[in-house]
Amino acid sequence: MRTTYLEAGRPVTVLARWRPPSKTDPASACPPWLHWHGSSGTAPRTAPRNVAMRRADGSVVVRPFRGLRKPT
Repeated sequence: MRTTYLEAGRPVTVLARWRPPSKTDPASACPPWLHWHGSSGTAPRTAPRNVAMRRADGSVVVRPFRGLRKPT
């Protein structure tokens, strides 16, 4: 599903967005060499909500979803 949003007043098309793991599609296993620095040693509960988007000039970039607005 491709959705149009506004980035600084200019239309952009979101090609792929962050999707949290679910019970039916869990996150992949963490490699043994990756160590989390939290107090419990587990993965952080939140992740950056990044999206891949195509700007009006045709360039494809990955950036945080924060700041994108729905057109009125």
